[in-house]
Amino acid sequence: MENDEILKELKLKTCSKNLRLPDGIIFSIFGNVLKVDLKNVSGNMQVDKYAFEGWIVCLKLWFPEIDKVEINWKHIKENNLHYNRFLFRVLQFKKMYSWFSFSEEKNQAIADFKKGLEGTLLMNYPEKDKVHKIKGDEDKIEMLFANKYEALLKERLQLNFLNQQLPVGVFEEFEEEKKKRRLFTGGKSAIDLWGIKNNELCIFELKYHNKKPGKVGIISELLFYLSLMNEVFITEGITYPKIDDKDDKVWFRGFDKLYGKKFTSIKGYFLIDKLHPLIDQKVVDMINLGLKEIGSISVHILKYKYDTELDKIELL
Repeated sequence: MENDEILKELKLKTCSKNLRLPDGIIFSIFGNVLKVDLKNVSGNMQVDKYAFEGWIVCLKLWFPEIDKVEINWKHIKENNLHYNRFLFRVLQFKKMYSWFSFSEEKNQAIADFKKGLEGTLLMNYPEKDKVHKIKGDEDKIEMLFANKYEALLKERLQLNFLNQQLPVGVFEEFEEEKKKRRLFTGGKSAIDLWGIKNNELCIFELKYHNKKPGKVGIISELLFYLSLMNEVFITEGITYPKIDDKDDKVWFRGFDKLYGKKFTSIKGYFLIDKLHPLIDQKVVDMINLGLKEIGSISVHILKYKYDTELDKIELL
């Protein structure tokens, strides 16, 4: 059973006629094995043809006969920031699920990448306040949550603090006057919203009208951010650069609440108005089973309603 047959079965199972599979991934189910062949891995993980984690979790849930998942991709030899991020994601997904595997040939690529992570890895941080350039509804909703309707998330989740746009750029630090070079893409990559509840870090991946065909990339994106935050604030595999002038420095977007902080748990939220037909609580439960293998991390669904005429949001 390959893409066309798999899609036909999914439409029957979900009663959703508008479903489609990403054109950049070839899926095949033989017996109890799901094979996932990625045509290209050098792309934005929000885009479904690069969001292998989201599709794998959804397909494994909707086809319970699947016991094993094998992934394959074309190796990229040159130093490619998109490819580095992809290998990091594969490595994290392998930690989550014993049923996820790749070929011996790809084992070497993963081993080489892991070796490159043994040096000092640094996370960047906000160097200026958020500039509110509204480019669409999601930008507007994010701004409303962070400002006018800040109390909604703070009261619902009992947060002590809430802010937005936390950068997630990762760099390698190497000798020769401690120079840095970017490990992943994403000069502007950032977590939409984040908050603190005592010793718990909460991060939010905001989406609006995510029910359209495709759009399971929200899973891959949130898993990536959770993995990074786990490395920074729990396992300490990634650190922030040392800041000696803390008392004199101007701190932006609440970074002073994070610098030097360690958390005992991390929660990630799908902050959405509508869910994709393949994503339900059972999918979330499967994600959380995997996250337990990495640390005290979990994912949750949090729905909101946005009134475009009144420019008003409310949590459901």
